Amino acid sequence: DLLEIHVGDQVSAGDVLGGRRGKRLVAPVTGRVVEIDQGRIVLQEVSPHIELEAGLNGSVVSVEKGRGVEIEAYGAVLQGVWGNDRRAIGSLRIEPSEGLENIYGDVIDTQFRGALVVTRRPLRQTSLQVIEDQAFSGVIAPSFEPDLIGAAMRSTAAIVLTEGFGSQRMSNVIAQFLDGMEGRQAMLDAVLPIPLETRRPEVIINVPLEPGERPQPPNTNASIRLGTNVRLTRGDLAGMIGHVIGLPKEPVSLDNGLRIACAQVELVTGERAFVPLANIEVSGS
Repeated sequence: DLLEIHVGDQVSAGDVLGGRRGKRLVAPVTGRVVEIDQGRIVLQEVSPHIELEAGLNGSVVSVEKGRGVEIEAYGAVLQGVWGNDRRAIGSLRIEPSEGLENIYGDVIDTQFRGALVVTRRPLRQTSLQVIEDQAFSGVIAPSFEPDLIGAAMRSTAAIVLTEGFGSQRMSNVIAQFLDGMEGRQAMLDAVLPIPLETRRPEVIINVPLEPGERPQPPNTNASIRLGTNVRLTRGDLAGMIGHVIGLPKEPVSLDNGLRIACAQVELVTGERAFVPLANIEVSGS
């Protein structure tokens, strides 16, 4: 007689289920009444609606029930060193020859609106303002000064740095790679590097295939050999390109006192350095 609900009723958190004289029983969750028996009211909670984006064009090849799906896609991948924790999808566009600041103004340049814009120059405060004014979806840049981190984190656009913090310009290898991909659809996943995070900020560029065409899977077990073209991912030389000229059999003593497995790399500048194997990235196709 004290109940105010029936089996099958929909209730919201805080709704009165029953009671009298100021003593009331309220629903602790939003859901549906599925059973009333021997003084117990059983509610089936309504799960929140969740939208999970694919993030790239591809085909679902497997489904792990209750956890997610595996998507297979074909294209090109470029990994960066820092991202502002945003994700964006759009067409790749190369900045004007005069730089991003050249399109600063009240007039919206439609060719860049909603695009993923590539710049070889370090970002500045003015660059970040242009990104907002022109409504870029994302930006791939080599670097910016550390004092711009806060502004970059507040940006609505996804931002990925390929070299790191400071005033480094984009390496020719990366710039030429992105030049060749201009106009293609891409997904910019600007993951924010944090401890224990296994993902890295990256751009995935879809490459159209002919019907029935399927490229060979990459050899993920390929070992570093003499002459292998590599990119350095950490340390003072992060972002530099070179090739392997030596593979010492014994660990090498570094300036920080550690003895660790290294490769000797000759950089494009002609400089030679011993680099820990963990700090080396191999370009693949």
